[in-house]
Formats: sequence, structure tokens, C-alpha cells
Amino acid sequence: MIAKMKKVRVLALESRRRAVTEALRELGTLHIETRDAKSPDLDGLKETESRLQRAYLSIPEAKSGDAESPRVASLQDAEEIADRVLAASEALKDAHEQLDKLQREIARVEAWGEFDPSEIAEIAEAGLNLTFAYVTADQLSRLPEELRYLMVRKSKDKSRIILLDDPGDAELEVFRLPEQSLAELIDQRNQAEENLHSREAELASMQGEKLALFEGLKLCSVDIEFHSVQAKLDEIESLESLTYLDGYIPESNVKDLKDFVSAEGLGVIIQDPDPEEAVPTKVVNPRPIAITQPIFKFMDTTPGYREHDISFWFLIFFTLFVAMIIGDAGYGALLSIVSIVSMVIVKIRTKKIPNVLILFTVLSLGTLTWGTITGNWFGYGPIGQTPFLRQFVVPSLDAFEVVEADRVIETLLLFCFTLGMGHLLLAHFLNFLKKFRDKPRIHGFADLGWMTTLSGLYFLVLNLVISAEDYPIPDITLPLIIGGLVVVLLFDGQEGDGFFRGLGRTLNIGNLIHTFLTAISSFADIISYIRLFAVGLASLEIAKSFNLMAEGMMESGIFGLFAGILVLLIGHTLNLVMGGLSVLVHGIRLKMLEFSGHLGNEWTGFDYKPFKKL
Repeated sequence: MIAKMKKVRVLALESRRRAVTEALRELGTLHIETRDAKSPDLDGLKETESRLQRAYLSIPEAKSGDAESPRVASLQDAEEIADRVLAASEALKDAHEQLDKLQREIARVEAWGEFDPSEIAEIAEAGLNLTFAYVTADQLSRLPEELRYLMVRKSKDKSRIILLDDPGDAELEVFRLPEQSLAELIDQRNQAEENLHSREAELASMQGEKLALFEGLKLCSVDIEFHSVQAKLDEIESLESLTYLDGYIPESNVKDLKDFVSAEGLGVIIQDPDPEEAVPTKVVNPRPIAITQPIFKFMDTTPGYREHDISFWFLIFFTLFVAMIIGDAGYGALLSIVSIVSMVIVKIRTKKIPNVLILFTVLSLGTLTWGTITGNWFGYGPIGQTPFLRQFVVPSLDAFEVVEADRVIETLLLFCFTLGMGHLLLAHFLNFLKKFRDKPRIHGFADLGWMTTLSGLYFLVLNLVISAEDYPIPDITLPLIIGGLVVVLLFDGQEGDGFFRGLGRTLNIGNLIHTFLTAISSFADIISYIRLFAVGLASLEIAKSFNLMAEGMMESGIFGLFAGILVLLIGHTLNLVMGGLSVLVHGIRLKMLEFSGHLGNEWTGFDYKPFKKL
């Protein structure tokens, strides 16, 4: 759920500005909006942060081993370390450029073979100017007969020649002589490679400095936050001897704030945020539901303060989507073992299990469950047909067609479309409940209209996509679709300023077209849930193909046995990786686009970040 926030204005004596800022940081519960804060000190700190980040990223990650970190007592210490690291990084960049330059020059010269440019210069001083040139066969045939030249190497494309006489007006591609011989260039390149390796080793050895820079970045972040608050205070005009600071605080922390201002001798105004204000979002859920937060952080999505928190529904439906997309109990069993063992190890080492591991375990167990009821174990039918596992298989969902194939496909399609309709109906129902709690309540009836329309579209999808014979369109379908759209048009524009005025906002050509297109989009949204069936089927067929390929190899002796095992390992690993990518592309899409679109979530929020010490 999204925690209810209060808007706060803290008032203090102008003379206590810095002391109040320090005290608020100790309190650690007030979110202060500082994104547009500006000051010379703040600009300098941001520039320092950028330099520390560049230095930190310049040092490659160590493969193993511990490093002793230099002492970082202040931000100045971190800046001095950054200067050394950036100097080493710049030297490495110069080494790369020098080596690239030499390699390009060698590649240009080596086609002419080994020669000393100083000797060519001596020949020129003696009165014979040699011209090195590339010529095509056509150019070579058109050279004057009296023009003397030496053929260095003949080629169908371009030949290399040395002209002993002045070519005159002949248009030739002249080769520019190098400053050093090829042997000298190669020697310089070898030295440049040694210098490059030395510079790379120097940077790689700075693992202690990398740790120190990380600490420096944290110090810099704290200073930036502090000076951002100071900058906001500087922007506020003082009221004679008073100054103030605006922010937001969770309603559950209001008592702590009141105790704080009482102890500090400050003034405070606490009120509800205005409807148009941009309020930070704090999502608070019990641990079983909070395990979804790693996904939202990965996608960098935060619901707006007045939007829905979908964490609970996300966990339920996303687990089902992942299970259907991967669809293999064998994969689910392996992933479950890995995740459970990882949780035990992490619990022993840190005494705390991260949410991402718990979520991974839930998704793995969900995949194991779905694969078990469909009889799919590593894409190999006989495993699911063993007496013990066979009892868990649902015949109409059997992946290996124990019953008629058409019946299995029809059942899976029906399940996908029913799941999709239920998913979208839930979105509109949640939106209806939210709107009905606020005025004007009749605005929420528009979502009931969309629920009615979706119900009619569902019957249409079954008839057009699955089977017209098995799923004839009921007589109620058209009244559901049209009646639902009428309800949408009647109530979607209601804003509490009069029914007919709201009706006027919807009954115009632009909105009528928009509503019609939205209905078509809703029809497509229901059909889009077919991706759960299609991707799961593709994963199964890929697994089957690798199994057949390996089975054929294993029949050809010992070598074939090992080759077949290798094919199984590579094939199933690839299939599992592709399943993971499909989860990101399809599973998350169904929640973040289709569901959120019908729910009305635009994910325009920003996180609640209290002003506090690290």
C-alpha cells in the first residue's frame, strides 16, 4: 500500500538555519524536495561527485583477492585519490592512442616491405627523386613508355611501383614515406604494448583506491543532500527573523516530528497535500508482498502518490505468468534448489535473506507447480508419465497430448483468454473502488462500463480465435459491448460540476473516436494474453528438439554419448536463458502495460527519500 503523507512546513529563527538543517538530518524522516536547488557550493560538490565517479569507474573490478583501502577521513582525501587515479587513467588513454597510431602506421607501411627512409632521402639528395605509388592495371598500361619504374609487387587490384622519373601530370595514388623504417616502427609498437600493459596493471592494482572512492562518493552524496537543503533555505525569503522549510512526511511519523519541533523550539504546520501537488511515494507492504520491490527497482518504476500500489496483484499474476512462460517442471526444480540453497548460505553468512532471493524462490516453485500439472519435465514426456508424477497431471493440460492435441490447445487458449479477461476486469474494478471513495463518485461508474464491455469482448475473442463452433457468440454479447460503452460515455467525463456538463465533455467527435479506439484496444489486450501459451509452447518445442538431437547422438557409441550430454546441457541452458528473457519481455509487459493501462497507473511517481545521515 502507498503510505499516506502529510505536507509539513518547519519554521525556525533565521539565526538557527544551519543548526536546524543538522537537526532535521538527525531526525531522518522529512522528505525535502531539492531537485531544483542551486548554489555555487552545490555546483562544486556535483562537479566533485562527477570526478569521483569517473575515477571510480576507471578502475577495473578485481577478479579476486582483498585490497587495503587508503584512509578516507574527509572528502578532500577522496579528491586526492581521485586525482591520482585520473592521472593513471589519462596515461592509459595516451598509451592506447600511441599504440593505435603505431599499429595503423605499421599496417600502412608493411605492404612495401622493409626499407630505410633515410636511404631514400640520401638518394634524393644525390639527384634521384623516387616516387612510391599504387597503380591499377589500367593506369599501368597508360604510363608513358619512357617512364622508368620498378615493380615492387603486382596485383589484380592495385600494384605497387617505384617511379625513377617524374610522373608529371599522371594521376597516381602516391604512398607517403614513413619517418622510420618498418623494423623501428615494430620495435616502438612492442615498447608501446609494454607501456600499455604496465598502465593497465597500475590501474588494476588500485583496488584499495576503488574502495576509498566508493566511501568518498557516499560522503559527497551526504554533502550534496545537506547543501541542497541549505540552497532551498537560501532561496526562501525570510519573514523578518524567521525562515521555513517545506517537505513531506509519512502520517505514521507525524508524532515523532511534533516531539522533535517541541524539543528544538521550532514551529510546524502540518496539513494534507493539495490535490495537484507532486507528493513523494512511500510503498509499505508486509514482507511476503514486499518481495516484489526488486522488480520495480529494476524497472525504475514508482507509482504516483495518488495511483495504485499493485504489489500484491503483481506477485500473484507475475508468478503465474512466469510459470506459464517457462513452463517446465525440470527447470523449476533446478531453479528452486539453487534459490533455496542460496537462501540458506546467505542466511548463515548475513543473518538476513534479501527479497530478491525469496522472490526467485517463489517464481521457481510456481514454475515447478505449473510444469508438474502439465507433465513437462525437461521437454521429455516419459518423465511426466511415471506413476508418481502422472497423478499430478491435469489431462486437459497435458503437454504431451495424452488426450487429443486440439483439446489441449483449446483448453490452454481458453485459460489464457479467461486469465486475461479476469486480469483486466480486476484492474477496472480496483479503479472503480478507488474512484468511488472520492467525489464525484459517479465517475467510477465508467469503469463498470468498461468491465461490461470487456465481458462482451471476451465472448467475441473466444468465437474468433478459438472456435466458432465450440464458442458461438451469445445473444447478450452485443448489448454488453454497446451498453458498456454507453455507460462509459455517460460517466467518464463527470467531474462534479453537473451531470450534463460532464456529458458534454464526452459527447464530442474526438472523445467518441477515442472511446471506440479504446474498445478495439481492449479487444486486442485480451488476445495479447495468448503470448503465455505461445511462448510456453515454443519453449517446450525447443526442449523437445534438443532432446531428439541428443538422443540420436547417444546411439552412436561412447563419443556420441558424451556429445549428446553436451548438447543437452547447452540446449536446455540456452532454452532456460531464453525463457528468462521472455519473462522480461512478455510477463512484465502484461503487468506494466496491459494491466496498468486499464488500471490508470502512469508510474509518474518518485520515491520518498527522507533527509538523513547514512
